[in-house]
Amino acid sequence: MEKSTKYFIIIFSLVITMLIAIKTLGYYQNKQFNNDQNSYNSVVTKIGTDPTNSLIELQKLEEKYPKSYMIKINIGIIYRITNDYETSVKYFDEAIKLNPILSIEPQFCTMFGQILIMNGEKEKAKSYLESAKANNQDPTLLAQIESLLIETN
Repeated sequence: MEKSTKYFIIIFSLVITMLIAIKTLGYYQNKQFNNDQNSYNSVVTKIGTDPTNSLIELQKLEEKYPKSYMIKINIGIIYRITNDYETSVKYFDEAIKLNPILSIEPQFCTMFGQILIMNGEKEKAKSYLESAKANNQDPTLLAQIESLLIETN
């Protein structure tokens, strides 16, 4: 067998071995991500009824996915439910840093505005509520925004 043919076979074998290894690792990574997604979905449904355990589970997921703005929002919601408005604001701010479009999303801005009011940050709340009002299409949400805006004065 020629030397170039031997090299070709060796390189081809290495490439095939690497492809198999990558596929196997990808499979396990996908499986872990799917398990984490299922855990996240389960936790989110329990936030209102079991905020303590939901917080623990979300913090574990936050360690794995520190750039997930959805995890940050839900942790912020838990702190809002438990009346820790300062920490709630911190998590909402982190979510905005990760996904700036949230700063014009009406439902997010309304919720954040309400938390900011409860935390005594009326000027900042007013800014988010004005953004919510400007970008809103829902009359029910508009009524809530208007009511909250009154509280910022």
